[in-house]
Amino acid sequence: MHQPIHLITYFILFIVALLAGFLGAIAGGGGLLTLPAILAIGLPPQIALGTNKMLATFTTFSSTFVFFKKKIFRPSLWIPAIVTTIFSATLGVITVQYLSPKLLSKILPIVIIFSATYSVCSSPKSKKSDIKNRDSESFKPDVSSSIFISGILGFYGSFAGVGLGLFWTSTLQFFYKLKVLNSSGIARGMCFISNTTSFIGFMYFGHINYLIGGTMGIMMAIGAYMGAHSAIMLGDKFVKLTIVFISIGSTFYLLVKVWF
Repeated sequence: MHQPIHLITYFILFIVALLAGFLGAIAGGGGLLTLPAILAIGLPPQIALGTNKMLATFTTFSSTFVFFKKKIFRPSLWIPAIVTTIFSATLGVITVQYLSPKLLSKILPIVIIFSATYSVCSSPKSKKSDIKNRDSESFKPDVSSSIFISGILGFYGSFAGVGLGLFWTSTLQFFYKLKVLNSSGIARGMCFISNTTSFIGFMYFGHINYLIGGTMGIMMAIGAYMGAHSAIMLGDKFVKLTIVFISIGSTFYLLVKVWF
């Protein structure tokens, strides 16, 4: 049975979700805020991961639909990667269930800090290099490399998942030299598949707090709407640094809590 959560805690989670949606709509990385916040209120790590996957599933659906309609993400070209993602994400969910909550509580903060650091150190290629890069509409990935990539990232997406979209985008650009927009569109599609598989898996094991997931999801949607209209004013770099600063700050609290 879950411990009762005070109203003030819900209020804090709502604010975090609103901020995550707002900043994530501009620069991505909303999960770097929501997962530490959910962990910090004392939910078991498996339930925190499952609840965060519920958020991630709904927040990646709309963007995936847009990229699909624009034919930037074409699932028919990525069948081996999709099948591998579903398999490896399922394996990741099962693995999480057999890890002790104490061990998982120690691992997750380290993973979050690594993801946050990577997100601020990496950056998409410039528009000049995009001219030389390939378009995703006519590009079919190599089967062996796509299976390798999706196998690793699919498992990671279920095990922790923070920064998954950024890892997918960077990996696609590194292996296939795709345009930034195309890499991002394919990454969102693969993240949606991974998130949905993980969400179903965590739901099967009963490791989701639907009240927190539902209410935070609504606040993230509101924040994303606001953020989309503020992107030009704030700028990508400022928002990314803000996400990383808040994420590392909250995760440092978790590190102190579980390690010392």
